[in-house]
Amino acid sequence: MRISKRPTSEYYNFNLEIGGLCIGVDCQLPDLGYLLYEHYYCFFSTKPAIFHLSVVPSITHPIGDLTYPDLTRLADCLSFHAGTCTGSIDTLTHRAELAVSQVRPFEDVDYFIRILIALLCFNAGGLLLHGAGIVWENDAHIFFGRSGSGKTTISHLAIDGLVLNDDLVVVLPVRNQWMVFATPFGSLGDRRSEQSGYPLFGLYRLVKDTHNYTKRLSPSRAVAELIGSVPILPSITKYQALALSRCDELSASIPVFYLHFRIDAPVRQIVNPKRG
Repeated sequence: MRISKRPTSEYYNFNLEIGGLCIGVDCQLPDLGYLLYEHYYCFFSTKPAIFHLSVVPSITHPIGDLTYPDLTRLADCLSFHAGTCTGSIDTLTHRAELAVSQVRPFEDVDYFIRILIALLCFNAGGLLLHGAGIVWENDAHIFFGRSGSGKTTISHLAIDGLVLNDDLVVVLPVRNQWMVFATPFGSLGDRRSEQSGYPLFGLYRLVKDTHNYTKRLSPSRAVAELIGSVPILPSITKYQALALSRCDELSASIPVFYLHFRIDAPVRQIVNPKRG
């Protein structure tokens, strides 16, 4: 249900549910809290949180570097220090804190929540993938690749499908099958109040071309392409080999293709001509 009236509390507490994974958010900055409240409303949940995030004001001055560094690990804690924020994650107590400046607080929180979802997905047996998730006839297709590969283009072309997201989707094993879930992280996506998972039908590494066709990848190439579209985890030493193994597990049960496509491609007919 969309929130149309601004709460009067100086603090904002809510639970986000993405792919059945629930994060409790406590924001101590009222204006930022309201922005988060409005942006994530379709993913609010009454389920108990399995991880808790506190967003607090930074006590240090921001610096010019706006890039997000890789996470560093010390025992059960992960952390990073960016020019505009500082974050820490305690994987043992399931608590995290992000201290933000006034430079880009919403973007910092949104990025940090992506980190938490990536970790929670992996711990639940799945992955957060850089990919556009599109559903036709209850089957989900993931079109993946790094920035500029065509994920948003493909999403705009899928006028007859349900776009779960044009940038990041959650993939989780549910009752012996891989299911795909929407996230709130892209510019396009499913923002209905009730979120559902959809069975994964195929994975497609996007290749812009002058012709439309698919080519199935070998097992080793499929893993190599998939790991390139897994955010966060490959930069953490503890998860590198495990993330490769997870990609191998996924590609062993779901076919992975190169999808060569024109910018006016009839996407549904290319990936599944019998149903298109």
